[in-house]
Amino acid sequence: MEHRIITSNKLQRLIAAAANVQTLMDDGTLAAAFEARDPDCTNQAVTDFDALNTARAIVAEEIKAASPFLRYRREIMAATPAGMALRYLVMSMYGNSNVPIRGLFEHFGEHDIRVALECLTSFAANGDRDSQFMSLGLELAQSDDDSAIEVAA
Repeated sequence: MEHRIITSNKLQRLIAAAANVQTLMDDGTLAAAFEARDPDCTNQAVTDFDALNTARAIVAEEIKAASPFLRYRREIMAATPAGMALRYLVMSMYGNSNVPIRGLFEHFGEHDIRVALECLTSFAANGDRDSQFMSLGLELAQSDDDSAIEVAA
């Protein structure tokens, strides 16, 4: 599985395109394009909005191509009931525990269900070949081992 991280030039392109649109608003070009119907201002506004849309689409594709274990890491590691349930789900796939799926979904809202389903789908397709999954699973397994050591001490 290919894992992409958004490259800085793609983010810089998106930021620059957004800054150009902001400049259109600040310098009055956007207002002139719509109120005064100035053709040069209209052309500039269309060009800048098209560039923003193109840059947005490129970044959106990069995000979509990333492993859900990377995309949703924040939700998985969150100190919430849903975060804990997502961690149990990851650990179950990683092989360190058996977790009843039905009990996990009691803690999920709509977004959490989507996260869980994307993670399950990715695991079904890629298994241990997903380096982000393996990295997160190892991190969670080590944190479980550390917790057990602290309790035993």
